[in-house]
Amino acid sequence: MRVRLDDGTIETFEGALLDQFDIRQFKVMDSQAYIGGYHSNRPVVMVFSLFDRSTKVLPGLYVNHMELSSIELDEARREVNVLVHSSKRRCQFSIRTYNYETRPLRTIDFSNARNSLISGKLLPVNERESILVGNYSTDCTPYSQGVYVTRIHHDEPATAADDAIRDMQFIEFSQLKNFFNYMKPERQQKILARAKRKKEEGKDYKFRYRLLVHDLQPTADGLTLIAEVYYPQYRNSALTSGAYMRGVDRYEGYHYTHAFVCGFDKTGNLLWDNCLPIKQLLSRDLTQMVQLSQQGDRTILAYPYEGAINMEVFQGNKILRETEKIKLGTSRENERIMFSARDNLMAWYGRHFLAFGFQKITSANQAIPREVFYLNKLTYDPDLPQTGTADASIRKSVGSARE
Repeated sequence: MRVRLDDGTIETFEGALLDQFDIRQFKVMDSQAYIGGYHSNRPVVMVFSLFDRSTKVLPGLYVNHMELSSIELDEARREVNVLVHSSKRRCQFSIRTYNYETRPLRTIDFSNARNSLISGKLLPVNERESILVGNYSTDCTPYSQGVYVTRIHHDEPATAADDAIRDMQFIEFSQLKNFFNYMKPERQQKILARAKRKKEEGKDYKFRYRLLVHDLQPTADGLTLIAEVYYPQYRNSALTSGAYMRGVDRYEGYHYTHAFVCGFDKTGNLLWDNCLPIKQLLSRDLTQMVQLSQQGDRTILAYPYEGAINMEVFQGNKILRETEKIKLGTSRENERIMFSARDNLMAWYGRHFLAFGFQKITSANQAIPREVFYLNKLTYDPDLPQTGTADASIRKSVGSARE
């Protein structure tokens, strides 16, 4: 579906995709949609034309033991970059570039880098260069040791890989000023002291962080990187079979511990970093829960939790406002929210966010609680004192067209 912002006209385009296609990525450039995912555990990027409703598959990606990191569009050059990571051949990471007509143009291979690159995000900074940022490990595992940053020179394809590897900066988590601020001060000091001691012994301290890296956000100075730190959470439950009892790990979801944000200039130099602690947030699906809103030189990070929005305001390395909890309201004064589920948040435009999910609400006039889908517009001004509540914008009962 395409919506024209000038007059609100809606156009719908229909086409056929592969059966049993697990979709993970979706990007649009001009009149083509790029849909990335997995088919039979192998990556696929399909190109859907809005002009004639035809579909094509980008060549060279449907192989075993390969993960689709991201699809990055360069609209100025009319190119699509597919970033892939292989668990074979020393965890090879590469950028495969195609033109608008889906023809392969070049491949930049990072297998000779000092560390194993896990993921990557690209952002064009001028006609000649793009910045590549992502996370890396030291032992070909999904556990990150830090973040890396380098420049890709588009006008030098023959030496682009060598130049990018030579200029690559590896920033270990212990080098960030605020990465461990989600911990208590005593624990922070212990981890940093242990990492420093290992470094003095000529060894690497092994961090075990899994990162969900967002798309890079352009700024006047360069770009902003945001990533959420998580781990899969399991609960051990006992199952009895006859006279025997055995423990079974039951998957519960993804537990988010904190998010961190880094500012880089247009040449890839780290300018600042900061951290947003996340408490008790568990999601069945691995999705981007933390949202970023850039307002001038201030950065706002926010995430939903149990019918409220937690927000924090940064200015570079400084915390301007500690975490504030803003409760979502109802559409009627005499209503009360009993519980909230599947809460989501999106940074919309300017100072506005969209909060949505499902709630069960009750009131003095109703004996039976109502289940509703809610959609709230939240306007956050960091210069004004907070009331602790947000007004409800749209609220619709589940399964009812009259509400």
